[in-house]
Amino acid sequence: MTGSRKKYGGVFVGAAVIALALILTQAGPATAAGCPNEAIRVEQGAAALALPECRAYELVSPGSTPSVDSSGSVRFGAKAANDGNGVAYFSYYPFEGSPSSGWFFRARRDGSGWLQETMSPQVLPGAATKVICEATELNYSEDLSASVLRIGREIKQEYPGNSFCPQPQNELVPGESQGFANLLRQGAPGAPYELVNRTPAGATPANAQFQDASDDLGHIVFGEKAQLTPEAPSGYNLYLWVNGALRLVSFLPDGSPVHGDLAGATQHLDATTGTTGGTFTGTAPITNAVSSDGERIFFYAGGNLYLRKNAGRPPTAPGSCSQAEPERACTLQIDISHGAGNSGGGIFQYASADGRRVFFTDESQLTFPSSAAAGKPALYEYDVESRTLADRTLATAGAADVRGFSGAAKDGSRLYFVAKGVLTATQANAHGEVAQPGQPNLYLLEGTALTFVAVLAQASDRGAWSYELSPQPGGPPEAPGAGGSTLATRTSPNGRFFAFNSSRGLAGGPAGTKQIFIYDALSRELACASCPSGAGPSRPSELPPPIATTEAEAPGYLPRGLTDEGQLFFTTAQALLPADTDQVGDVYEYRAGELHLISDGASAGPSFFFDASEGANDVFFATSDALVRSDTDNALNLYDARVDGGFVEPPAPVPPCAAGELCRSPGSGAPPTGVPATPSQGGAGNVVPPKHCKRGKVRRKGHCVKKAKHRKHKKHHTSKKGARR
Repeated sequence: MTGSRKKYGGVFVGAAVIALALILTQAGPATAAGCPNEAIRVEQGAAALALPECRAYELVSPGSTPSVDSSGSVRFGAKAANDGNGVAYFSYYPFEGSPSSGWFFRARRDGSGWLQETMSPQVLPGAATKVICEATELNYSEDLSASVLRIGREIKQEYPGNSFCPQPQNELVPGESQGFANLLRQGAPGAPYELVNRTPAGATPANAQFQDASDDLGHIVFGEKAQLTPEAPSGYNLYLWVNGALRLVSFLPDGSPVHGDLAGATQHLDATTGTTGGTFTGTAPITNAVSSDGERIFFYAGGNLYLRKNAGRPPTAPGSCSQAEPERACTLQIDISHGAGNSGGGIFQYASADGRRVFFTDESQLTFPSSAAAGKPALYEYDVESRTLADRTLATAGAADVRGFSGAAKDGSRLYFVAKGVLTATQANAHGEVAQPGQPNLYLLEGTALTFVAVLAQASDRGAWSYELSPQPGGPPEAPGAGGSTLATRTSPNGRFFAFNSSRGLAGGPAGTKQIFIYDALSRELACASCPSGAGPSRPSELPPPIATTEAEAPGYLPRGLTDEGQLFFTTAQALLPADTDQVGDVYEYRAGELHLISDGASAGPSFFFDASEGANDVFFATSDALVRSDTDNALNLYDARVDGGFVEPPAPVPPCAAGELCRSPGSGAPPTGVPATPSQGGAGNVVPPKHCKRGKVRRKGHCVKKAKHRKHKKHHTSKKGARR
């Protein structure tokens, strides 16, 4: 796009723009080029950009700059609603008129535009002079209607030497623990807050930490050292809030209450004591450690992997998980041995969204046969309904040596993982490569069938698979800096498509420069999504790891970036198309071998992909470019590239005519005063040229003046222009 697409505070001029504005306001959107919103697309420049799928731009966050880090990744708090009609984001700059100077915001779409809401309460009703602490963490339901904020902690208790967030002078909800972090749930926009971690009388309060939740946020799993239920052991415990009631999660199968940590989350080191204080970061929200309805929760206790079924309901008799009482709460051990090896030691990798199918790794031979060995775990699948266990990585020779989980379908029907063992000895991928012993081989599991995808690089491709800390308290990670939160892959909901980063030069791509690759489980084809046609990449491209929900350690969120149709959205500083001329980061869509720009490729600063709705009807990204007329703040703003989207904006104001000039107002059939009109098939009338002045005179502003006078004026006018320059 040209420079006219940049930020501006003035007005559009020119007959073409005026005429187009009149069309938009009087006739409504046109349907040219097969798009119902084509007139809007033309006015924005989206049509000239060839923005795919009839997308048009919508300004989401005017005046509130979303936060990104120096590497170009979204920092925290970004999440799109499933239907695309809402988006949450983090910003240090509140929008004009915001009732709070907090950092968390939510925007919602109606028929005329996007409305911004602050999600960080500060000034309490009836206490306008008393300011409470800003929210330090915010988590949302899948539709963004419900939220849970963490607020009111005194950070000195967790991080000595800092006092960022003192205890609020007033409570948002009666019963909040003074001097500690509290979790407050809001069930709908504008609804009153509910206190999640209510401390009973006589118990010593402590800081609460959100862990994960059901899709609707009706079930909230959190950790706290306070004894919130009578049977909870002293120390850190895992709790479930459901409909105002609290339940301890971590019971053994015999009914004994124990300390527990949420599966799929890494241990947090308490800075004051040097000991682990519960599960904080990790892949729990990404790997479905809590089922979508919140009733199945996978947890660790004593080095074993367990499932709490029907976690929000009354329990069965101690020691019973009978099929005769399918609606009551009970605990199953998932890593119990059915073979020659000892039970326990399972490390959770993934569960289907309904919690029925769970995949975990274990070094013990839990089945017969088994590919597990000391230091070289196998990948197991446990079916909760049938209570059957199977080793899914039976190698042809040697141990499977599974390194970690990479991605999966929501229902668990397809799962991608990395193993150093050769599990497909005679199978080559579409590019003739075969699995290599001792190397990180990427595989696809479909039911019981294994397919080799590619060999990855041992060090540089580390983000293509997860590896969490040992379930044993204080257990070391596989390597310095390793952890599930570094997982930088994308999987379509049905698991057909899988995207990952690699510097190996796969699928004919260049070696040594990290690029984004996409695999199709049906065609078995592997392609480079970030490689420009005709030339090798000059700059790296890669998918980022999960977005944290806050500056502090908290569970991550993996943006939707890959659809069931194979649409992949990503940010890169490479110019992958000729229209990308700004030499900074831009947002692209890759689909079926074709690339499309989502940002305009001509911005003064980089653009960043944020998130997408289910099916990617809405693609949210940040850019400093003005893509719609109403964007005039010269700042980084959040946009939605929406299929059949865009809003009709009022026409730009037109500068008034100077006195005496030959002009008419737009849309008026009447000529200027004193100028006659003649009929014409081309419109209301054409201007008749005025008579010529007599010799020695020239026409100036409708009058004939002497040439000498005109020359004097012209000299004066030029001087003024020069002065302005």
